[in-house]
Amino acid sequence: TLFGRLNTLIIGKFYSAKDLGYYSRADSARGLPASLISTIISRVAFPLFSAAKENVVLLRAGLRKAITLAMMINIPLSIGITVTARPLVLVLFGEPWLPCVPYLQVLSMAVVLWPLQVLNLNILSAQGHSNLFFRLELIKKAIGILVISISAPFGILAMAWGSVFFGIFSFGINAYYSGRFVGYGAVRQIIDLLPYIGATLVMVLAVMAANQLPLTSPFFQLLTQVFVGVVAYVSICAGFRLAGFFEAWNLILSFFAKRHSPVTGE
Repeated sequence: TLFGRLNTLIIGKFYSAKDLGYYSRADSARGLPASLISTIISRVAFPLFSAAKENVVLLRAGLRKAITLAMMINIPLSIGITVTARPLVLVLFGEPWLPCVPYLQVLSMAVVLWPLQVLNLNILSAQGHSNLFFRLELIKKAIGILVISISAPFGILAMAWGSVFFGIFSFGINAYYSGRFVGYGAVRQIIDLLPYIGATLVMVLAVMAANQLPLTSPFFQLLTQVFVGVVAYVSICAGFRLAGFFEAWNLILSFFAKRHSPVTGE
C-alpha cells in the first residue's frame, strides 16, 4: 500500500497541491478498468489454476485462455482511454481538470499489462510457490522505488512514464516464471496477443479519424469516438475470426441466457 502511494507522496512533497490533484485524478481514473478486469478474472482463474496445479498441460491451456480473454478487453480499453482522454476528462470532470489529460494518457498505457501481471502471479500462488511470490514482490518494489527516485527530479510526466517502464518490467519478471513452470512465458504470451494489439491499432486510427469531425460538444465527441472505436475493434476481431473474441461473446450470451431462463426444479 505504501509503495502504491509513493508517487503521490513524492508529488505532494516536492510539487504543488494543484499538481498532486491533477495526478491523483488521472491515477484514479486510469486504474479502475484494469483492476476490475483483473479482479473478475482472478476470482475465476485462481480456483481453476489450483485444481489443475499437477497438470502442466491443463494449467498452461487455462492460463492462455484467461490471458486472451482478459487482454482482449483490457488492451483496447486502456489504449482507448489514452486516445479519448481529453473529451473523457471534459465530460467526467470538467474543463478545470484538463491539465490532468497528459498524465491520464501515459498512466493508461501503464496498466495495459496489469492483468498479465496478476494472472502470472496467480500461477505461482496456485502451484504453492508462495516464497518465490514474496521474493518477486520485494525485488519488484525495490526496482519500483529506484525508478521513482530516478524519474521524480524530471517532473510528474517523467514519473508517469516510469510507471509504464515498471509495468513492462513487472510483467517480464512474472511471466519468466510462468515460462519456467508451465512453458508459457512472456514471448509466447505476447505472440498470442498480437492479433488483438493489431486490432487495437486499427481502432486507434479509426478514433483519430473520428476526432477530426467538426463536433464542438465534448459529450458527442466522446460518444462518437467510443462508437467508432468499438465498431472498428469488433469488426476486426469478427472479420479475422479471432478465437478469444468468439469465446468472450459466447460467455456473454451464456450469461444472459442463464439470467433470463425460467427456473425449473423437481
